[in-house]
Amino acid sequence: MLKLFKHQEEAIHLYKQKYGRLYLNWETGTGKTIGALAIANAHGFKSLLVVAPKSSHLSWATEKEHFNNMMLEIITYEAFRDKYDSFTKYDFLIFDEAHRLKNPSAKVTKKAIEYAVAEKLPPRIMLSGTPADRYYELYSQLKVLNPQDKTFTKQFPSYTKFINFFYYLNDYYKPERLRSNTYEKWLKEWFLDYAHVVKKEDVVELPPLVEIPVKFPKEKIDIDVEDFSIYTVTTFITEFRKSVSKQKMGWVVDFLEDNPNTIVFCLFKEPVEKLKEKLGDKVYLITGDYRKDFDNALRRQDKPIVCTYALKEGANLQKYNNVVYLAPPLAYRDYQQSLARVYRTGQDKKVSVYKLLQNSIDFKVYNILKNKASVYDFLRKE
Repeated sequence: MLKLFKHQEEAIHLYKQKYGRLYLNWETGTGKTIGALAIANAHGFKSLLVVAPKSSHLSWATEKEHFNNMMLEIITYEAFRDKYDSFTKYDFLIFDEAHRLKNPSAKVTKKAIEYAVAEKLPPRIMLSGTPADRYYELYSQLKVLNPQDKTFTKQFPSYTKFINFFYYLNDYYKPERLRSNTYEKWLKEWFLDYAHVVKKEDVVELPPLVEIPVKFPKEKIDIDVEDFSIYTVTTFITEFRKSVSKQKMGWVVDFLEDNPNTIVFCLFKEPVEKLKEKLGDKVYLITGDYRKDFDNALRRQDKPIVCTYALKEGANLQKYNNVVYLAPPLAYRDYQQSLARVYRTGQDKKVSVYKLLQNSIDFKVYNILKNKASVYDFLRKE
């Protein structure tokens, strides 16, 4: 019989206390999948639809085996957007990685809001370890969860009114900063009306996590990144791409030869494609364009994975215990989620994280990530 953690039991009761409007803001690796299915099971739901990234479908299918009395269909956000117009055969809906609904202008978000407002969606919950980098990203997610909230029906029926009230806007009419410090408290409390917040260190005993900086001699490509305002996203990415040097690539090749239980993450697909070309069948390759190795990598976990951040969500890869960042992501959310593929419930080995450092741009990016921020926030011309 499946034994739930305390926070998973709490969520079952919270679902009722919050009148079915629950957002599981559980850090990646704390059992969101089991928790969501346990909520559905405890409250008598039998026909479930899960909207989730493709990378997490195997995990949902596997965990569903603990609940044989439920029917479960798993689809992608793209399928939800393009292929589904009726949800009457489902009695419960789960949005996994619900931060994918943070952009109110995206087609998938517009559809989710439209159907929620029209009461064409079944009872639902939202799941994400990283709901928002900025408070305004909560607006559309919570509107999908509970469009009857007075925030939407009376105060701010449109996203435009919402951001104009709470934020100073830049020249491109994008939110730049809150108009008042008191608004931060209000927005946080608004989210907590729906959220069950769970941190990994509070509920899961995990083995040690060790960060190992691997430093290389500087190259001539080194650039001055002290003043981010001189860069656009495009020019910064161009410079950052150069930081994936031959020395770093050579180190990774040598490391993988002796450490098969390793995942290599890189912001750019060309370097991981070159690693695959050099190492052949000794590694699995996963990028947004190349998914041929995906299923075998998740099921077998028997040789190194070289990948972009296409693998940052959904996959459970606890058989690996080395993570190498050939080029780190530019947002803390992506860093946290990629690391959580390995460092999560079920991991019983020490996890080593290797950060390859060579030029000032590498150190600058890691300092930003250390502060749980996004490089994009520093590119003021975006």
